[in-house]
Amino acid sequence: MIVTTLPVSPKFDRGLASYTSAFVADMFGRWSGADLLMPVNLVSRVKPYSRNKADSDFRTYNEILDRLGIKPKRTWRDDTAICQAAVQTSLEKLYLQKALSVEHLSVLRCPCGIVEVPVANLPTFYNARLITSSDGQSNCSKCGQGAKAVETEGLVMAIPLRQSVDFDLIPSFWRKDTASLVGDFLKKKIVVSRCSVVPESREILGVSLGGRNYDLDPVFRWANFLLELDDADHIILVVGSRIISYAVFVILYSMAVSPRKITFSIIVHPSVSFNDEKGTLQPFIHELLENYSGSDLRFLLGTGMVWAKEATINSSLLHRIRLMVDQGRDPTTLVPSRFIDQEVHRSFTQWFNASTVKGLVAKVRKAQDITQNELQLFSALQAARA
Repeated sequence: MIVTTLPVSPKFDRGLASYTSAFVADMFGRWSGADLLMPVNLVSRVKPYSRNKADSDFRTYNEILDRLGIKPKRTWRDDTAICQAAVQTSLEKLYLQKALSVEHLSVLRCPCGIVEVPVANLPTFYNARLITSSDGQSNCSKCGQGAKAVETEGLVMAIPLRQSVDFDLIPSFWRKDTASLVGDFLKKKIVVSRCSVVPESREILGVSLGGRNYDLDPVFRWANFLLELDDADHIILVVGSRIISYAVFVILYSMAVSPRKITFSIIVHPSVSFNDEKGTLQPFIHELLENYSGSDLRFLLGTGMVWAKEATINSSLLHRIRLMVDQGRDPTTLVPSRFIDQEVHRSFTQWFNASTVKGLVAKVRKAQDITQNELQLFSALQAARA
């Protein structure tokens, strides 16, 4: 059994919230005994690829994981020769099955290249790359400029599934949403190739099919990471609520390419944001690690682990956590004696005390059909500390 996340693009200036999936995966691995795999996306189609920079980013990311008490049993990166060969093999297999074809496309493209999506039947997992203004214009979420329709040829895929799609979901109230996502992906053709790839990344993102060369969307490169886990019979994928569509796609893609029988599970944690008295705060990880320990930051993330789509964490708790730890007190067992402690105590006991789990989950789902898996995950949350 392997527990993992979707591949992360490592950046030193990422906020603490971006490590939530790694935090939950680490906790679940500790509780269940599953091996923790941390995959990393180092290849971009809009930024020049450099092996030296990729190695540096990879080292920095692993150092931050270590500081947070997250110690993966194995890692995976999408810029290796093994990955390159796997991508070529996977797409050749789909090409021979006629699941891949070349089609004329109208695509929305922005000046910076981040947005390049089909006008018709927009695949669900591309929506996060667009923002729509009040006048209905689709704008790039990166450069803010309008995306204009252009005509081009591209490699597209219709996912060729001949087996039933079934995977466990924790919490199970996500089942309806994921069933809808599965239906969307199986009905729509998905664009595989990209036109706006910078020259420095074309070699590593290139694939040859039917005597022609294509530049891939990096999604179709890192989506192969599950296929390289040939020793796993059960894969647990931990994702945030806003990117669950990517998790569904990666599982469908893996099932289409490989006939091997694997049990898939998805744990969906809330998308985390931070606030304090002054408003919304997204603290950068390198700044936090200069002042707080990995245990402090894990405790803070733990206060946001609720069965909901969104969770807001009170950033001011972090200072209080640090004060109590310095004084040798354990925030999860503290009996509050002062106001400064009560707020911390209330946050921890609300989500880490197993006796509140049934009421909390029942309130969210408005039902009493709480699965054993959900209760077990809360047990992991309750016990998890760096």
